[in-house]
Amino acid sequence: MNHDGKPVPISQIGHVEMRPEDPLLRRRDRLLTITVRGDIDESLQPPQVSVEIQKQLAPIFPVMIVIILQTRSFPTMAMVFLTGPLGLIGTVATLLLFRQPFGFNSILGLIGLAGILMRNTLILIEQIRNNVHDEKRDPYHAVVEATVQRARPVLLTAMAAVLAFIPLTTSVFWGPMAYTLIGGTAIGTVLTLFFCRPCTRSGSRSNRRPTVLPPVHSTR
Repeated sequence: MNHDGKPVPISQIGHVEMRPEDPLLRRRDRLLTITVRGDIDESLQPPQVSVEIQKQLAPIFPVMIVIILQTRSFPTMAMVFLTGPLGLIGTVATLLLFRQPFGFNSILGLIGLAGILMRNTLILIEQIRNNVHDEKRDPYHAVVEATVQRARPVLLTAMAAVLAFIPLTTSVFWGPMAYTLIGGTAIGTVLTLFFCRPCTRSGSRSNRRPTVLPPVHSTR
């Protein structure tokens, strides 16, 4: 209404726009927070839940078949899979340090992180086999030499991956995944180099240590 009591069109004083908006914005520690709650579906039975879990685990078996074809050994395949969770140590520490949420993007980063670490393990195992079969080294020296030979390329690849994900840390959506891959790749790669040595030696049939010869005293 103007001073004369006549109506004034809204288009003369502003712009009307319809868009969705949350009626109430909740904050925790000055951060926008959405609380999601869930409950057990009473219509589902335990066998149905087991079937759904098996469907989610089904994609793992093709990965196992590929690794078996590459390693040609079940113990070696088990060792490759055991190196996958090593990235959790660096991931958890990084997410807690930078106060990042552990959501869908972080889980997606963990899947990619497991592939990176298992690939590094396959590279080390292949080098160990080459040292044993081609260079005729004993298992102890084969493991040590393989770790030394492959440490530089593995660490350089991990460093390149860490530097590549740094720009994504500024993204609100992709930030948690970037932090997951940065911390998990950096810490997990170092742990993989130390983890493969005892596992490979314990899995080999011969764990011979280098023989230390006694000192020879020359007499005149």
